[in-house]
Amino acid sequence: MRLSLAIEGFLLYRAGVGSMATVNEYRNTLKKWVAYIGDVDTSELNGDMVRRFLYHLRIEEELAPKSVKNAWIGLSSFFTWLENEMGIEHVIRRYKIKMPAAGSREIIPLSKNDVKVLLMACERTAVWKSTKRAPTTTQRATRFRDRAIVLVLLDTGIRVSEMCNLLIRDVDMKSGAIQVRRGKLDKGRTVYIGNVARDALWRYVSRRKNPRADEPVFETSNGQAMDRSAVRKLLLTAGQRAEIVESVTPHRLRHTFAITYLRNGGDVYTLQRLLGHSTMEMVRRYLALAQTDVADAHRRASPVDNWRLG
Repeated sequence: MRLSLAIEGFLLYRAGVGSMATVNEYRNTLKKWVAYIGDVDTSELNGDMVRRFLYHLRIEEELAPKSVKNAWIGLSSFFTWLENEMGIEHVIRRYKIKMPAAGSREIIPLSKNDVKVLLMACERTAVWKSTKRAPTTTQRATRFRDRAIVLVLLDTGIRVSEMCNLLIRDVDMKSGAIQVRRGKLDKGRTVYIGNVARDALWRYVSRRKNPRADEPVFETSNGQAMDRSAVRKLLLTAGQRAEIVESVTPHRLRHTFAITYLRNGGDVYTLQRLLGHSTMEMVRRYLALAQTDVADAHRRASPVDNWRLG
């Protein structure tokens, strides 16, 4: 069987058992792989085809270590399916190709001031300058939607793909409960938004003409459901207009939610459920950062040290 045909079957299988975000990521990886090694027969697959491809991603395409690791995971998942479905030996296990190290990326949450200027950037365009008139700025047509996106991501910590999948019926405006129907590993859960985010979401949705319960919560100007790339671009450009040093991404808002939740007294087990993590590994990283903040705050504000009682 040709590799492209096998990949088609694998993606159909994954679509039935996992999130579409994962399916799309696997599709992109495997499409690149076929383009790199050619549409060979599956019986010809070998370890060199995998090693050369991973090297190509890291050195020639200059992808981040985490992205190369994700490519390895996608290939391994495909080989597992191929072994179970067609009896073809798992290439990565056979040739003992180790998972690339990703390293731990530094978690840098947004500050309160960052969020304020980000929301202002959602409201208005960049300043337009001219030699003939004073600098001007205007209200953005998508300001209600963009403000709601920032506040919902920041107040829930949900993944951007989960937010894009939300339908009108998934949001209870009275209680602030939001049903995440298909999260990572296809697990649903309930998250919540407070009064400010609820108000922003109501202001956005109420401006649409007769929204139906089965419509996406967040739409493009053409009435289509927003996707991850559109939201990411929106946040990056808003962050640039706000002149925030570190890039503003959906995941950075997720980090900010988690760390701020712990700083404000939230517990790690509830946070794990809200974030939809299957393990405590990532939550422990958030906790360590939050505890460092507390230790630094005590060093700065210690009554005994500041009163110089020694």
